[in-house]
Amino acid sequence: MLILPSARENTIASRAQGMDRAIGPILLLSASLLVIGWFSPMMTVNQFLFLEEQISVFDSLLTFAIHREFLLLVVVFIFSVLFPAAKIISSYLLWYVYDVTSDHFQKRVGVLQGIGKWSMLDVFLVALVVAAVKVSIIGDIYLHWGLYSFAASVLLAMIALSRLTTLAHRMAKRP
Repeated sequence: MLILPSARENTIASRAQGMDRAIGPILLLSASLLVIGWFSPMMTVNQFLFLEEQISVFDSLLTFAIHREFLLLVVVFIFSVLFPAAKIISSYLLWYVYDVTSDHFQKRVGVLQGIGKWSMLDVFLVALVVAAVKVSIIGDIYLHWGLYSFAASVLLAMIALSRLTTLAHRMAKRP
């Protein structure tokens, strides 16, 4: 049984009703799937019938560092690790910690929405890598559950963030 912390007074979590109470657990599930997606194989690339390599986000970051591809390292880190994690953590704080009657509440909601928009690049980045390898004449690509875990995390976080910001705007207007 999953035990969640009790929400502080005047938070969205303390005021949520019905299905909206699932936002917190959805964010926790999204965070778990994100970490699994970082370290699990996303794809296997076969080249020349005998060379096979499984790739995860973490493996890609290590490879970029070893080969001194620092621009790729920074781009992949920011859009596949930093922004998705920041979006989930910020959403969780907005859900369980921040007071809806606070003067800074709407500013926090705006920042979270901005992070959410930028973090959509993680989906684009994964799609670009898959498309690049798919069109390659040299190799074949096989997708693995790490990619699906990563994608599910992004999707769940998007759903939770969308509902969370709707509730935040509604509750901030009615203290």
